[in-house]
Amino acid sequence: LVIGDAEGSMIIEEVIEETSGYLNQIAKRSYNSNASLLRCQWYPWDSGIIALTYHDKLKLIDTNNLAMVESFAFSPSKLFWSDWNAGRPNLIAVGTSPSTIRFVDVRSGDALQSITVPCLTGHKAHSVTRVLWTPLDDECIIVGDSAGYIHVFDIRAPRKSVQSVNSEKSLCEAVVCLTATKDKMNFITCHGLNYRLNMWTLKNGKLINANIHYPCLYSRFKTTSKSAVGSAFLKCQTYVTDDYIFNPTPDGCGEIGIYNLHTGDHLGILTPSTYNPFNTYCVNGLNSRMILYSGSRRCLRTWSVKMRSDHEENLKKFYEDNWSDSD
Repeated sequence: LVIGDAEGSMIIEEVIEETSGYLNQIAKRSYNSNASLLRCQWYPWDSGIIALTYHDKLKLIDTNNLAMVESFAFSPSKLFWSDWNAGRPNLIAVGTSPSTIRFVDVRSGDALQSITVPCLTGHKAHSVTRVLWTPLDDECIIVGDSAGYIHVFDIRAPRKSVQSVNSEKSLCEAVVCLTATKDKMNFITCHGLNYRLNMWTLKNGKLINANIHYPCLYSRFKTTSKSAVGSAFLKCQTYVTDDYIFNPTPDGCGEIGIYNLHTGDHLGILTPSTYNPFNTYCVNGLNSRMILYSGSRRCLRTWSVKMRSDHEENLKKFYEDNWSDSD
């Protein structure tokens, strides 16, 4: 598990017990950046390289010696997000301000190609806040912007988007999260300071609103100012399994909302046992186990399913037999 903190450091944690999700810190490195670390992403084909996205630079780290092998500067542009192309792992897309997607070729070390994303609302301050390569087509990229629109681009014809859509419920609210479901056919977008969720289905290169309405949750605790929330809302990251969505609760002091992926029903809230006044910004997990990791300021939590004692006893009885060695 690779983690980035607000001080720009990268932390690598080893999952030492998959049944409970306990972590053991292997290494922590800082690569001389004064900006917060927005995203850490493994190389798609192996664990040899990690891409680190800061507000001003994209850096590549060799995990064998934890040394920085390449750095890409985008000044005066401000970076918001990046995504590694799983089908063409030499290509990384970077969302920047103002209104540009930059493409980094890892093999050549160039970042020459770019796509300009139009602002459909007419605002001068416009940014590309999220980028995501589609899992089934390595030439297609989905883009979220600060105006709340989702754009689909074919990088072979980058002058004009294939499609630009938005949700009526999230108009003018920035796209703060963009992730694919496990079936690789649907996409979850998260909008604004209240993390409004929408599902989209990609069909024939076009996004179709699935019309699944996920209720918007609010904190049960005393909320802080909008400016305090807004300073960190672009770090929102949801975790999607085969049947559920785990989404940070806005200003929820570490709480995580649980939704049914297919129906949109709100199933409950995960509340930490110890009070922490800091929000949860990202949720991730292990694909093979029902274990979650949530990150907030100065805090990393592990969530796992706790088996009831009577259920554990029943499992022991099931695997025991009545035959002794003498029989």
